[in-house]
Amino acid sequence: MSWRLFVAAEIPAAPRHALAGAVAGLRGSVPGARWVAEEAWHVTLCFLGATDPERVDAVAGVAREAAAAGRPVALRLAGLGAFPNERRARVVWVGLEGAEPLGAVAAALADGSARLGFPREDRPWRPHLTIARLRVPGPVDLGPGLGIGVGLRTEEFGVTEIVLFRSHLNRSGAVYEGLGRFPLGPPGL
Repeated sequence: MSWRLFVAAEIPAAPRHALAGAVAGLRGSVPGARWVAEEAWHVTLCFLGATDPERVDAVAGVAREAAAAGRPVALRLAGLGAFPNERRARVVWVGLEGAEPLGAVAAALADGSARLGFPREDRPWRPHLTIARLRVPGPVDLGPGLGIGVGLRTEEFGVTEIVLFRSHLNRSGAVYEGLGRFPLGPPGL
């Protein structure tokens, strides 16, 4: 049996709560959306997918190396958007300000996981926090008429580590189990 793995940065409780309050009004305006539970919000850096449990140590080694080559960052959740766009949305997301240093970590994770034989993502990494998925792609209105959108901006918060997660899928959504935590920056900082 394989494990579904990914590496992500967690969002602390305070900005998650602030964001939850700010986007609460969206729930009724995006028909057919499946909303991600606030406790599950994270910033995916590398999705590995189905992985043999015997390879977890090797994946953890890649995550440890990538984290050590990075550095702690200060982020802010800001703005709303949709993938691939607002006319045919499949995902509703919140953007991140200050995430450029995490891009280097995401690239190191992609390189390291490719060395282990995992396929590379076709699209470039785009820092975001997924808050909803649409079962059927369709238009979403994330404009200023909702009173959020561009004006959405949380207080700054720090990210000092990345986490290797195992995803358990069930009827009510995914449950994430942390398998390893890796501090950003060289050891001893």
